[in-house]
Amino acid sequence: LLVLSATFAIGQRIATMGNSSLVGDTMNACGCTGALGFETSAKALIRFHSIEPWSARDLVKDNLRKQGDLARRSPLHSIPVEDGLSFIGERFKGSSQVRPWFQVKLARVEFVEICVELLNTRGMIYSPRDREELFQIFDSMDFD
Repeated sequence: LLVLSATFAIGQRIATMGNSSLVGDTMNACGCTGALGFETSAKALIRFHSIEPWSARDLVKDNLRKQGDLARRSPLHSIPVEDGLSFIGERFKGSSQVRPWFQVKLARVEFVEICVELLNTRGMIYSPRDREELFQIFDSMDFD
């Protein structure tokens, strides 16, 4: 499950894909979860982040539909998943981010640039619309 989180750089909010659990980790470290119990701690986190209730089933169903539509249209559909993931992984190995995979954050623009590079290395033809839909592909993987 990929989680979309927000980071800030020079006063701008940037969408990134990765894991971020700072508040939850802090609550565990200070003993809140143990003292208050999981339910109370979870409710506190929900209130702290102003999270509104939503139907997980509807969200997942809608995202799966979007992913299916995008998969049928995108030129990425002809690239085996293993090859695509390997290509993206190699881009991170070459970067300064030498961290475990679950701590790597992949920005939306960076995802699109890597996918375009992948399409180019394969000599695949794509349209400006296909390139723009790569942003939608990134967004469709956000389940939170």
